[in-house]
Amino acid sequence: MNALLLLEDKHTGLLRENQTPECDPCNESERNRSPLAAMMRARAITAKRLFTKSWFYPVLLFFVVVLFKFPIIKTPHYWDALNRMHNVDWIKHHNFNPFLQLGDGPLNSQGRPPFLLELLALASAIAGSTIAIPHLVIIAFSYLGALFTYYLGLRLFSRRVGVLSSLLLFLSPLYFAQSGIINFAVPLTALSTAAIFYALTENRKKYVFVASCLVLTHETGMLALFPILPIICARYYKTPHCMRKLCVYFLPFIMLAVWLLACKVHLGWYLYPSHIGLLNFSRVSALSAAFIYRTAQLLIVNYHWLLSCFLVLGFILWWNTKRHKHEIIFLICGELIIYLLFFSAYSAEVPRYILPIYPLFYLASIKGMDLVFR
Repeated sequence: MNALLLLEDKHTGLLRENQTPECDPCNESERNRSPLAAMMRARAITAKRLFTKSWFYPVLLFFVVVLFKFPIIKTPHYWDALNRMHNVDWIKHHNFNPFLQLGDGPLNSQGRPPFLLELLALASAIAGSTIAIPHLVIIAFSYLGALFTYYLGLRLFSRRVGVLSSLLLFLSPLYFAQSGIINFAVPLTALSTAAIFYALTENRKKYVFVASCLVLTHETGMLALFPILPIICARYYKTPHCMRKLCVYFLPFIMLAVWLLACKVHLGWYLYPSHIGLLNFSRVSALSAAFIYRTAQLLIVNYHWLLSCFLVLGFILWWNTKRHKHEIIFLICGELIIYLLFFSAYSAEVPRYILPIYPLFYLASIKGMDLVFR
């Protein structure tokens, strides 16, 4: 009996010595008892691989925009949208003449650059004068604004920063409310973000096209281009054919100058007089009510104070890592300061006027959050 027990113990010991971790029956039984965990792990890996595909997030963002904004395409036009639609209708019925009729009424006494109005008139001529077409055009710009915020975040920081910033932009109350209303705010935001992206990636042809559309949508679109020029000059300084490369980035300003000269010839003025009358640079002061209002709108209201805290903390952490890029800091600070100062001088204190700097504000804030919680 003892010999049998000894033989059994010896046999069991040999089995245990020959077992490998892969053949451990305990581990095997654990895996067999948790198929749900294994399935969840497999799905998580698949989702991560899918999300890293270059096409996945743009497609996902498109469906998010359509889901939230499609219900408003039958909404009647109101407020400034009535003005814009009157301009579009006049352009369409006057052989796409960009020089709008002047008059005493508020609906036709507007001097506006032609790009957005001509685009809306062309869409209306092709698809018919339905109430949905202008809404769809602005919704398309809304999608492009969020998309290029993602691309810019991906270029400057990381995929995570780009995704969170683009969603935060689209779902922010001001941008979400304007995404579908026929005015210049959302197209300016989309085109300025795209112009910055193409400038930083040095895609000169696309930059010239997008930036030209930007300044021909509204004259204030050129504000977004000012901080780009020093960065480009610093990049191309002392490189072969420096001046030829730099001249390309000034072409949008030439396009705007041509438009202003055409207005002088056809209408008698460079910029619409009533718009110039709204500018008062004596209002520009760090203690002025206008500057405080604009700064509070950007940095405090709608829980922006929380994002501002992350922006400051992230800036400090990023600076201390000594891995920062001076051109990114210059770009973000330059855009914020230029817009806040200029529209502090503009007596029409409409919140949507500084919407084009929201993408950069969200990108900097989410980058700060990423650094704080990393």
